[in-house]
Amino acid sequence: MNKVYSKDSLGLLLNTAAEYTFFNGINCGEHIGRNTFSGSNNNTMHKEVLTMLKEGFYSNLGHELRTPLNVLLASAQLIEHKLSKINNDEFSMVLKNEVTNIKLNSFRLLKLSNNFIDLAEIHAKNFFLKYDNYNIVEWIESLCEDINRYLNEFLSSKDMTIIFDTSKEEIMLSFDKAIIDRILLNLISNSIKFNRNNSDIYVKISVNEKHVIISVKDYGIGISKKDIQSIFYGLSYNENQMTKPAEGCGLGLEITKNLVQMNGGEIEVKSTLNIGTEVKIKLPFFKNENDVSSYISSKVLYNRQYRIKMELSDIYDYEG
Repeated sequence: MNKVYSKDSLGLLLNTAAEYTFFNGINCGEHIGRNTFSGSNNNTMHKEVLTMLKEGFYSNLGHELRTPLNVLLASAQLIEHKLSKINNDEFSMVLKNEVTNIKLNSFRLLKLSNNFIDLAEIHAKNFFLKYDNYNIVEWIESLCEDINRYLNEFLSSKDMTIIFDTSKEEIMLSFDKAIIDRILLNLISNSIKFNRNNSDIYVKISVNEKHVIISVKDYGIGISKKDIQSIFYGLSYNENQMTKPAEGCGLGLEITKNLVQMNGGEIEVKSTLNIGTEVKIKLPFFKNENDVSSYISSKVLYNRQYRIKMELSDIYDYEG
């Protein structure tokens, strides 16, 4: 069974790595060296340096994972192409199953590495959005349809459907399509992970005077009151997640919260243990007068299938 670090143990690991890096003579910037910790600001500077080193650790780890994983995925795709030309059905099926396992676990690691890199970029304020005017209702409905197709093909044993509903058929808004996909995929994937089999997930769009409200609701295991405040901090788990039917280290929700805030929005969670969870995103009405990048739609749609496979790669398809 795969080892899953708790929030405290993984945090300790990162702190230890950062301290080891610093005290072995690696400077962090031109003005930070071995003498940093002398003087009255000892503790403050120590924390600042550890924070910088941990963010660097996230970024470096992500980049180091991404390169070999892309090679693995390319090799797996090449093998798949070759297998399509093999006539031996039994031999071909065995190899196809193994290639599928390679791809699935490569996607899981690629998702982790991307999260590390993106979190470091967000903290460093190097993460930027590309706004495009579009009907957000149509965009989110198409995402739900794409996820349902994936569920039917790869996670059929869960027997669940994403049910989409909206109070208005058209809401023109300026938003980053890839980022909205990223936010909702994270929320929906969490609902799938911790929802009960044979129970649907509900995505609904509504409006008030100032906001477009997007809610994702499930009837899964829920979150206890004492854990709700910590779920948006990276590497956090609630108690039930230690026996969860899916992996993950908690970075996704921290990234999601940051992305919502970068869009000028808010995110809130309501949950009852053993009953279910509802997450609401409130985005302000905003329309960019300089509408550009119409070509982004086809590009994002092309990448969306890849993103869905990656985001849902840590969910297992099994009965029970």
